[in-house]
Amino acid sequence: MIVAVSAALLAFIASAAISNDHNGLIGVFIVIINLYGLVMSLKHYERSRMHINVRGKYRDMISNVSEIDGRKNNMARKEGKDAHPTRFPRLNRIRGDVLWSRLHLILAFVGLTVCFY
Repeated sequence: MIVAVSAALLAFIASAAISNDHNGLIGVFIVIINLYGLVMSLKHYERSRMHINVRGKYRDMISNVSEIDGRKNNMARKEGKDAHPTRFPRLNRIRGDVLWSRLHLILAFVGLTVCFY
């Protein structure tokens, strides 16, 4: 949503529908909402990691008490996790939270540029 609002504001500025006097205000708004977007993105990542850690503890408890044909659940999970990087060798190294954070930083920089030009 924040990215869409930023894009709409940048398109509005580019259309020359407003005078250059208001570009600074719109640029400041773009910077503020993207800094907010950055903080929210990092917070969502932190919360998702917390839920993943809790889920992992539950999964370990279940795996310790259940076996199918002599294999525990975590063994199957490890096999699947080990196979994943071979299917996606380049994309596997890229973290989604870093991409979202950089997107908000780039848009905040664009907002700063709009403020001064």
